[in-house]
Amino acid sequence: MSYEKETTSVPTYVSLCSGYDGIGIGLKRAIPNLRTVAHVEIETYAIANLIAKMEEGQLDACPVFSDLKTFPYRELRDRVTILSAGFPCQPFSSAGKRQATEDPRHLYPWIADGITAMRPRYVLLENVEGIISAKTGDGESVLKYVLGDLEERGYSCAWGIFSASEVGAPHQRKRVFILGYSSSVGSCGGSTDEGKQRTEMFRQGYESTESQGDNNGTGDVDKGLGKTKYPARPGQDQHEWEEPRTTITELGGTANGLTHRVDRLRLLGNGVVPDTCELAFKTLIKQL
Repeated sequence: MSYEKETTSVPTYVSLCSGYDGIGIGLKRAIPNLRTVAHVEIETYAIANLIAKMEEGQLDACPVFSDLKTFPYRELRDRVTILSAGFPCQPFSSAGKRQATEDPRHLYPWIADGITAMRPRYVLLENVEGIISAKTGDGESVLKYVLGDLEERGYSCAWGIFSASEVGAPHQRKRVFILGYSSSVGSCGGSTDEGKQRTEMFRQGYESTESQGDNNGTGDVDKGLGKTKYPARPGQDQHEWEEPRTTITELGGTANGLTHRVDRLRLLGNGVVPDTCELAFKTLIKQL
């Protein structure tokens, strides 16, 4: 595959562990001209959801790969502006056994090797708050381990805890976001000077978009957030735009009105609130 023409003139994006692309949607709100060139997602229902959104024009049309361990990172070397990964949270979640780096679902080592092979300018990682208290086999905080590993790979990092409630959601869903930035030789293609020039153009473009958008030039990172509409809470009257919670079946019973309910709940439960990602990116990029 060849991405040469697509990845030299606009900021480009590769999403690992995409889910329903909550991270990508959030980044797109912060950087409207961001172009997604590939998704990596293993869940069948999530893949179908991504493809359906592409066909509806809601997401950029691009390939969807199913295995981040075999993704061709090197073919996109120096051609990606942002690589994101909301890697599996089960190893660090308080709802699980918290085996951390000893859990077979711990995918960060493969993601880290992919970062080295691809050399994106920015890396955006997301995980549950438990990544702070979870320990590696050596007793080190997993968050500290990830930050140290990224720094060894040439990325200066900023991180923070952001919640859905901060952007108007009726639930907390606290998440840790890590934003890494590399100014290493050759990153984003060409010489060091060319790489710095492209980075500066990207930053200027982002700042220009930010000042012209919902922020009204104030520079407040939280202005313009909270665009997402949330369904009414249990016990509250539904909004006019919501689908019915129950419908009467031909047998006289009720159904939830949704097909693939379990798959949908799994997809949403593992997903990232786009507004939260937008807030995280706008906050952390100012710290780099």
